[in-house]
Amino acid sequence: MKEFRVTARRQSGETVTRVLRAPSQQAVKQLLEKQEWHIVEIEEQIRESLWKKRIRRNRPLKARVLSHLFQQLAEMMRSGIPFVEAWRLLILEVSNKTQQDKLRQILATMEEGVAPSEVLNQSGLFPPFACQLLYAGEYSGSLETMLGLLGDFYEKTDRQKKLFLQALLYPAFLLFCTLCILVGAVCWVLPVFSEMFAQLHLTLPLLTRLLLRISALVQVHAAVIIASVLLSIVGLVYASRRAACRAWCIEQTMRIPAVRRLYLIGCWQRFSSVLAIQLAGGIPLLQAMRRASAVVPLVWYRHKMTRCMNRIEEGGSFSQAIKGELISTPYVETMLTVGESTGSYDTIFYKIAAYYEWRLSVFFTTLRSLLEPLLMTLTGLIIGIVVMALLLPLFDAAAGMG
Repeated sequence: MKEFRVTARRQSGETVTRVLRAPSQQAVKQLLEKQEWHIVEIEEQIRESLWKKRIRRNRPLKARVLSHLFQQLAEMMRSGIPFVEAWRLLILEVSNKTQQDKLRQILATMEEGVAPSEVLNQSGLFPPFACQLLYAGEYSGSLETMLGLLGDFYEKTDRQKKLFLQALLYPAFLLFCTLCILVGAVCWVLPVFSEMFAQLHLTLPLLTRLLLRISALVQVHAAVIIASVLLSIVGLVYASRRAACRAWCIEQTMRIPAVRRLYLIGCWQRFSSVLAIQLAGGIPLLQAMRRASAVVPLVWYRHKMTRCMNRIEEGGSFSQAIKGELISTPYVETMLTVGESTGSYDTIFYKIAAYYEWRLSVFFTTLRSLLEPLLMTLTGLIIGIVVMALLLPLFDAAAGMG
């Protein structure tokens, strides 16, 4: 028996919604016609199977775990071990009890005859992109190749994430310490010296008067300042969740040439690596482009790439399409021209991804090497200004007494 969600209007004019069980939609219509109800809408309720309910609320695995999992599966399949048996052996190597239980649930489902790509997709543990490639590998008979490519891809993704965090972690810590020092000086240190200077009736320098004035304003309007900061944070969070606001901010950001180049490098690296994997697996270009663009997190780039695909479907070349949408770079244009003449798109996009991965690693290393001394200098400057502002009146007083 199937379940149908029915919206109908009674003879009295009242509209009601019911969930009815019947063999077919036609049977539901006949039942309602007997009761002389006017049908507004009938929608079949698709009931999830037990194995989908069992594994649907899992959180996605991290890139590091995905890389290890896919690489080990690929090696076992190359050794002649079937996918399900390789999965069973791999579960024994997982030390995390929660992950091990989830992988056992997936194994039990695959043993029931469900395709691996379908199980992994419904589990919620694996990204849709990986599941789509696994399906392509099942369809083409090159599952072990797809597993190896996915393992390499997530290994690079994990490495890039670590580089990004390493570039920002220590500078962020220094910035936090600087803010703490500044707040502590303004809220607690300066008021103590202000009372002392008032009792000594000292003539204060301009720098000292300025800092004491700022400290007094902060103490008087502390509630307003805190409320304004909190409201600003809430406003930014709210705006970041609205698609229109995000699109406007990205559009304005892209007007800055240096930022635009950096965004394009990151987008092309991600897009090219995903596209190369699919092309190597035999997936057609346009289909691979749709999946690759969906993996790029920047909506602005995805919209541009969608228009590029429309241009290609109309008969244009890849290189001309990206020029028309203003997302090309000199290196990408050169490599695409070579790819269009040779037809080896997968090799070309592998090279693009490798080149821009190197560019990103150089950028993150340079960013870290610049931010650390810059923030240390800023911290020292703030501490120096506060110390000098507090000591100058005392030096003047000592000089006057001498």
